[in-house]
Amino acid sequence: MPRHDGGAVLPMISHGEFISMRRLFLSQTLELIKPVMLGETEPTFDDAIVSVMLGSIGASNDENHLRLRHWTNFSKFIVRKLKLNIEPKGFDEEEKEERRRLWWIAYTIDRHAAVSFNMRPEMTDQECQDLQLPCPDELWESSFLLEDFTQRSEGKHPNGITYTVLSLDLFGTLLPLSSILGDILEYHFLRHHSSFSSNPLFIDGIRKDIETRLQVWNRSLQHQLRNFLHPKSVTRQTTAYEVYDEELYVPGKSLFPKVVIYGKHLYHCMHIFLYGTMDFVQMYNDLEWQSSPDFLKAAEHANSCAKITASILATDTHLQYIYRYFGTYLLQSSFVFLLLATKLAKTADGLIYENCRTNLRALEMFVQVANIRYQRTFARVMRQVLAKIGDTSIAEDDIDGISPDSATGVDKDIPPDLLLYRWTAGNSGLWCEEMGVPKEANKRTISLDEAS
Repeated sequence: MPRHDGGAVLPMISHGEFISMRRLFLSQTLELIKPVMLGETEPTFDDAIVSVMLGSIGASNDENHLRLRHWTNFSKFIVRKLKLNIEPKGFDEEEKEERRRLWWIAYTIDRHAAVSFNMRPEMTDQECQDLQLPCPDELWESSFLLEDFTQRSEGKHPNGITYTVLSLDLFGTLLPLSSILGDILEYHFLRHHSSFSSNPLFIDGIRKDIETRLQVWNRSLQHQLRNFLHPKSVTRQTTAYEVYDEELYVPGKSLFPKVVIYGKHLYHCMHIFLYGTMDFVQMYNDLEWQSSPDFLKAAEHANSCAKITASILATDTHLQYIYRYFGTYLLQSSFVFLLLATKLAKTADGLIYENCRTNLRALEMFVQVANIRYQRTFARVMRQVLAKIGDTSIAEDDIDGISPDSATGVDKDIPPDLLLYRWTAGNSGLWCEEMGVPKEANKRTISLDEAS
């Protein structure tokens, strides 16, 4: 990933030389994988790894971000072609674990791309119901033989989807949330389905099931945190719901792994998705929702997200841990307080102001790290809104994008640049056609050769 200070990534190599090296490496990689993309050769496991990398860590600027959907679609095609969702015969445990991990990474990226670009998940839970979940990272990164782990955990390590935190690492903590995210996205699509939406009991039942799954995740997280804090203590039977994550909400206090802080932010963001909508304009215009208990629930979790964001900035100052993954959820979690600040302006209270400031700090750090257009846009919008609240330390910037005159039929107080990014039918979320590429390039289809 880019250095936060803009300096040289490799010793004795300037930033410009590194960019040239990176472009050359990308061009050569694409040239090597082109026969697979054209269907001239059968994909290999190495090709699958490359495709997932191009879709997950390659998009760190506007031009690559524009290609992100192509790479995610290609990686899904390859992992299915290689049947990585099936426990194979004739492979040793190391190879099996490699296959599992790559499938579950692609599964997670699929759901992340779905919420980012306003799509339905394509990799279904049914496809991987018999696939074993990854082993803990602590084991994977050690010299311990996986054969021994498999023998000891025979019948105990779960297969398929789980909503339980199995370990305090990326797979163990975030994979269950990815499954829940897929459920939430399906819930929203069903809410707007011409047939299913006519049965409110059915829709409400789905939401209650998702609420239960989020509770399962949080309770199992507390159990893992207790074991982390007291590894040698004997597990005691209790019916009380004990909480061990209060320190996550106080910047600089947490001793837990970074994934716990990020996971807790996603947990609260899932509630915002569940109790509201993902589209800012819909949020702004829906007065009935704003006067409902669902809005209060969404606002409570948005407040928790802002507190967690402050802790993330204190723990992972330059957002280097999962910066390509976290951006969408930071953005979505900031919508509620952006709405309140926009509507209330100078009458907004201190909590709204402080949470907007916290989210702006994180957005500005994203601009330094990845510098993708939607991040720059939302940071500018947040600065404008804070300036209207009365923050004299923030100057209003000129916003490049669509003008207020083109926002016919939309409330004049809604920042016009937000109309570029919509999560409604027919729109593509962060997949904006003007993500920093020349307008004439948007008028034609991108060919395979141009994808490099």
